[in-house]
Amino acid sequence: TEDVSSSNEYKENGSPDPISLTEVPFFDVELVGVPALAYVGKQTFESNPSFSHLLGDDGESKFVICGGKGGVGKTTTSSSLAVTMAAAGHNVAIVSTDPAHSLGDALDIDLKGGS
Repeated sequence: TEDVSSSNEYKENGSPDPISLTEVPFFDVELVGVPALAYVGKQTFESNPSFSHLLGDDGESKFVICGGKGGVGKTTTSSSLAVTMAAAGHNVAIVSTDPAHSLGDALDIDLKGGS
């Protein structure tokens, strides 16, 4: 991460702070549903100072992108962050373009629509 945070591309994004790396705990089962995602969010984001700017109430809108290679937990991570931000009182919209794992699966909600 140090190579990235010292690059011109990163510096031109307007942040003098280095990139913060947070490792989400590994669970040997698929986490499904809001209670499970809330647990991960509480363990990973709620008390982590690196995420205080997302969970605090500064009146600013936030835009978060979770990306990476397949199978690394993008949907679980982004869903748990969204649940944690919503629990902190933020209005949250979460969008996924991942065809392999849907938000409906992670949140345990049927998103098929219609009949």
